[in-house]
Amino acid sequence: MGRGLIDRSDAWVIPPHEWAAWLAGAEACSPAVAPAWQPIEGSILLSICGATYADWAVHLWLDRLPLEAMASCRLGWEPAIPNHLHLHQADADNGRAPGQRHCCLNLELPGLDQLEAWWAHLTIQQAIWDPDRRRAALLQALGLPCHWLPPDRPSNGWLDAHPHGLLQAAALLGLPAPLACHGLCLGPGDGVWERALAAWEAASESQVLVYLPELPGLDGSLDQARTLARWLQAAAAGAEHVLLLSRQGFCGDPALGCLSAGELRHFEAPITPCELVAELAGKPMAAAYDPAQPEVHIVFALEQQRSIEATVVVSSYNYADRICAALDSVDRQTLAELELIIVDDASTDDSLDVITSWLQSHADRFARTLLLQHASNAGLAAARNTAFSHSSSAWCFVLDADNTLMPQALAACLQVAHAASLQTAVVHPLVEIKGARRLDASGAALISRLPWQRRSFVGGNYIDAMALIRTQAWRDVGGYSHIQGGWEDFDFWCKLIGAGYHGVLCPRVLARYAAHDESMTARSSPMPCEWADTVSNALVALDAGALRRSRPGVRAPHCPAGLQQSRQLRGHGPAVAGAATTISSGPDRFLGK
Repeated sequence: MGRGLIDRSDAWVIPPHEWAAWLAGAEACSPAVAPAWQPIEGSILLSICGATYADWAVHLWLDRLPLEAMASCRLGWEPAIPNHLHLHQADADNGRAPGQRHCCLNLELPGLDQLEAWWAHLTIQQAIWDPDRRRAALLQALGLPCHWLPPDRPSNGWLDAHPHGLLQAAALLGLPAPLACHGLCLGPGDGVWERALAAWEAASESQVLVYLPELPGLDGSLDQARTLARWLQAAAAGAEHVLLLSRQGFCGDPALGCLSAGELRHFEAPITPCELVAELAGKPMAAAYDPAQPEVHIVFALEQQRSIEATVVVSSYNYADRICAALDSVDRQTLAELELIIVDDASTDDSLDVITSWLQSHADRFARTLLLQHASNAGLAAARNTAFSHSSSAWCFVLDADNTLMPQALAACLQVAHAASLQTAVVHPLVEIKGARRLDASGAALISRLPWQRRSFVGGNYIDAMALIRTQAWRDVGGYSHIQGGWEDFDFWCKLIGAGYHGVLCPRVLARYAAHDESMTARSSPMPCEWADTVSNALVALDAGALRRSRPGVRAPHCPAGLQQSRQLRGHGPAVAGAATTISSGPDRFLGK
């Protein structure tokens, strides 16, 4: 192809070698938009630059052209010239009538080797439409009769007037009649999505997700391409949301913007149906990630040559005035073979001195005693993970620094644990509420009267953190995860459920929860009913494989702003950010108090 026209700078308003820079600076430009409607008088030779009529995306754009009565035209199309289409009014003569108009749908800006042919073709057009806003502005600046074709233009009926319509979708493409659904999910999701989708189908009764990971192959005919475009349009019309699970392949085609008035929503993998639906419902996403473990200092350690049946793990942050009562209750346990591990999460009061002094007077009572201090405040999840990671027993009882245990707590819970199956990860006692504050207006004496049941978590977390936990189960799910705003306990229970574990009740009142101005119940509120459906589906659809993964960057649907708790959960200060997080990934984890 000759370069004479290209090399003549005087032939261009903007020389070709400057087009790239011009387009880069045209982000804020506003090209003229295609007029409302133009009548088709006689016939039109409608050409395509950058595609052919055998492309489904072309037909989505044709449906937006401002050509009045286009749907009623007779068509003339030859596979030998796949980018030309003759449109004839029903009473017009076939062929190239003297009054035939030349119009073009432009979908490209070719390279220099094809530029002259492309330019020569555009210069004979009486009307040009381009769906790319910046490219349309460039063509206008070059003096061509081009208008921008936005994806939210009203339909001209081109697809609705398909002679076979949706009836041919099954025969030509193997696609069913479009289904009404909550979300039309286009593009291939990853393995996390597809495994969780199977569980979602088993759990969800109303929020149907239609999943089309790949488009059917086409045979190069206009009829098939038009049928597929018609099917996509009808499927989008029956969906509350049109969602793209990828930016690759057909999901990267801007013509898909025609399916939802130009407002497509992309979701980056890995993501699960529960997370997607929660985000569609307007619930913001909270980062849940495995906290970076800070540097740990051993402050006090004493090990005696005695067997260990269970470990009590205590996490503390600025509880110098309360922790001795908690430790005294551990000292009074009837179970002799105990290990005590205390983690001070970089307290700023004199907690460390108070704890050290207590241990110096009581350490002989325990088979092993360990006081650890974080070099920097890392939050509740990191403190518990530090304690669990240093445990030498098969079972750990979680005790926060402001609560206390009854003397039989460890012995009774351990008896239940020894009689339970290997899938039992939690033995939780009944917990008394002590103090002026109550969980509700009834003045209930217990945090909960219910045993562990998966469905009971729908209304929120009702199992307190004070429980005996199988150490191996803690390892299997990757420990506790930090969640902005709290809810680590509920997240941990859901992780255990997802990994196939369960809990059992020890039906005795064996722990006392101190309700005070700094306690957790003083800073939290119950789960609102509008969030319950999401959690209900999640608890059924939890993917064990996904939840076992322990890595930064997993996420969970966050509770509404009214549910925000202080990060100083149970005496823990603001957790420092650990591993970097991305809110676009992760298994189904749901928050709780």
